[in-house]
Amino acid sequence: MKERKLDQAVNELQLAVFLNPTNAAIQSALKAVLDMKQAEEHYRASLTFTDLGRLGEAQSELNRSVDLDPENAKYHEALDKLQKKRDAEPEDALTLSSDKPITLNFKNTNVKEAFELLAKLSGINILFDEEVRAQPVTVFVKDVSFYQAMNLLLSTNKLFMKKISDDTIIIVPKTKAKMEQYQDLVVKTFYLNTAKSKDMVNLLRSMFEIKKIYVNEPLNSLTVRETPEKIKLIDKVIAANDLKEAEVILDVEILEISRTKSLKYGWNFTDSLTASASLQSTSTSSTGGLTLADLRNLSKDNVLLKLPGVVVNLIKQDSDAKTLANPRVRVLNNKQAKFHIGDKIPVQTSTTQATTVTQVTSTFEYKDVGIKV
Repeated sequence: MKERKLDQAVNELQLAVFLNPTNAAIQSALKAVLDMKQAEEHYRASLTFTDLGRLGEAQSELNRSVDLDPENAKYHEALDKLQKKRDAEPEDALTLSSDKPITLNFKNTNVKEAFELLAKLSGINILFDEEVRAQPVTVFVKDVSFYQAMNLLLSTNKLFMKKISDDTIIIVPKTKAKMEQYQDLVVKTFYLNTAKSKDMVNLLRSMFEIKKIYVNEPLNSLTVRETPEKIKLIDKVIAANDLKEAEVILDVEILEISRTKSLKYGWNFTDSLTASASLQSTSTSSTGGLTLADLRNLSKDNVLLKLPGVVVNLIKQDSDAKTLANPRVRVLNNKQAKFHIGDKIPVQTSTTQATTVTQVTSTFEYKDVGIKV
């Protein structure tokens, strides 16, 4: 099985089932090999459809191959390539029987005959609108694709084509009335999440010439009837504008801070800043005075000094702040937000005294006090 010899594996597994029909593992292996073989057949069929230009059928066959043998990377790669090829094709791509280069050489030939030759070379069916005239055309192109030859004939004769099926188109005069007649219109409802439907419809009408549009205010939706191409543009415009408004969160803190701060350091003397000195006798028998002997023998023991008091200050005070409020305010961007931290107190505004009785009536009004931001 690893070497992808599927026929040989099927024969051997069928023989094993015949010899041991109750073995579930052998039966499961046989089913897996048969699925691989069938997946390979669908893959070969997809290659055939791709060569014929029938890409839709080729994709269907590849999808079956992937379902039957999902571990085969070859099928996934072929499916990715085919999907990219289909995405690159125009929406009105046709199923051509041949994609060989085309050569056109006409001189004063009926334009319908030119289209008929193009239909035979490509294997498609071409119909004509009743207003397509049999006007002469002169054209010479060599080795061009079907779409290049078709666009050349259409543009030089003021015509356009409308796809009816994968292998059938109709040729129509390129006039405003005919384009509106053959134009495909679709209806789509857009439900808005944030934007208002009234504002959105004004935006769309200013940018596009919309045929039909209905505003449903209760559902906040728009229903549009337009061409598929314009519907895609409208969808992009709505997606780009139906967004939530930006919001800002303000984190505010109201603090009460004491302004009585002090810082003291150095010497601080007493109020009576005085100093005095006196002489004192060293004799024990002295009555408080000094003798001649004391004056003769005067020393440091006889001198008494009185100095003022002093205080050394090394003090620093710094009070902490007190949080009064810490509100969080959520506001839309570019919008104004207000909040009040405080209370309402009654304030006397007027007094009235009656003339007949001594009764005074006061009028009070509640006013906001606190902090407003």
